[in-house]
Amino acid sequence: MHTTTTTTTTTSTTTTTAAAAAAAATTTTTTTTTTTTTTSTTTTTSTATTTTTTTTTTTTTTTTTTTTLLLLLLLLLLLLLLFLLLPPPTTTTTILLVLQLLLLLLLLLLLLLLLLLLLLLLQLLLLLLLLYNYYYYYYYYYYYYYYYYYYYYFFCYHHHHHHHHHSQ
Repeated sequence: MHTTTTTTTTTSTTTTTAAAAAAAATTTTTTTTTTTTTTSTTTTTSTATTTTTTTTTTTTTTTTTTTTLLLLLLLLLLLLLLFLLLPPPTTTTTILLVLQLLLLLLLLLLLLLLLLLLLLLLQLLLLLLLLYNYYYYYYYYYYYYYYYYYYYYFFCYHHHHHHHHHSQ
């Protein structure tokens, strides 16, 4: 009867040591997870800001194009009305006036196209600047992190070496 009780006590001691080891293992894992989460949050915020800026530039291009198209349509409608209201051109003066009007419209169209091209170029420049800034900051961020880890490891090694020297 006494032999059975001694076996039970040995099993209970082994379980306590296993639990302590498991608890120690869990504490080490929690510290590693916290460091990874901080790095992921910083990268997500930087990407989110870049996406918002690109969307605003695209919306401006669409609005400018729609307004110009509407203006052109209105001008065409006005021309059609003038042609309908005015009698058919018989004299040379009326034909010349019509030609002058058409030339003016063509000039206006060219000007509008030039303006659109300028706007597009400006937006492209803005996008290039944004991309440049984004990459520059990304590079700087990685550079800073590299240095931070380098100093961290150096400090840890130096501290550990110093402690070892004291023990001797």
